[in-house]
Amino acid sequence: MAVCAAHAIANFAERQGITPDHIMPTMMDSDLFPEVAAAVGECAVKAGLARTPLTREEIYKLAKRDIDETHRAMDLLVGQGLIEQFPEAEVKRIFEEVVRAVNS
Repeated sequence: MAVCAAHAIANFAERQGITPDHIMPTMMDSDLFPEVAAAVGECAVKAGLARTPLTREEIYKLAKRDIDETHRAMDLLVGQGLIEQFPEAEVKRIFEEVVRAVNS
């Protein structure tokens, strides 16, 4: 399943265009998530591991719907002040820390 996910990420990155500054999709590339879900789901169906065998398109639509609903719920909760938006600077700091750790 991990290999299927890796191929889906690589294919998505190629379609988006790979540049020296953008070699991997980011968390902001929300179209990536249902594509990875569909690829992994398709692999599970082919391996006979899926409880409910669906087509790639069906899996994509379900994943996209669930992800979109979650984004709307998060936007609503942030908009009403019930939860705080995670600070962008903190995301960048954590990312840089992880990159340093991996490179050392």
